[in-house]
Amino acid sequence: GDTTTEPEVLAELNKDANYIFQPVTEMKGGKWYAIVSDNHAATALSSNYGYLQITDGSARNNGIVLPASCAFGFLTVDGGFTIQQYDNKYVYQTGTYNSFNVAATMPDNGAVWSVTVDNNEFTIKNNSVSKFVQYDTQYNSYGSYADKRGNIPTLYELVEIDNTPVIVSVSAGSLSFAAEGESKEFTVTTLGSA
Repeated sequence: GDTTTEPEVLAELNKDANYIFQPVTEMKGGKWYAIVSDNHAATALSSNYGYLQITDGSARNNGIVLPASCAFGFLTVDGGFTIQQYDNKYVYQTGTYNSFNVAATMPDNGAVWSVTVDNNEFTIKNNSVSKFVQYDTQYNSYGSYADKRGNIPTLYELVEIDNTPVIVSVSAGSLSFAAEGESKEFTVTTLGSA
């Protein structure tokens, strides 16, 4: 029979949207995940290097809602996975640094990560520098360290775009909601008291 598998492709993300992520007990390549510890999700780097800052998720649909910038794509490669930010930049690690680097193209070194799961803790270890991703409660950010000094995160899989209407403004006579890039205004009529 034919044993060729489809190449993994990450789903296109709407960079301005919020997504619902749900906790998983295993991870698979070709999917977007949020890296979460106590509701604090790692957020993509906006510069070429640094520690991953956090965004707090809000609970919804057995998971949490986070912006697209909290989505990290895992793709299977020899020896593990590459990790890409929502903007498709590769996350990698070099030298003695505990911080992360990002690049538009996959670097030759430091871009392959292995993932092991133990009791809902996902150890995301860099194969080149042997450091693993942790939430550092002292700095409220994610780094990657050789020794355990923070919390091992859980992975939440992106399941769908969040279309829940959000109240954006309330005034005496109206209520405005926004969902999926559209906003609607409703007139509020107060009925007389009986």
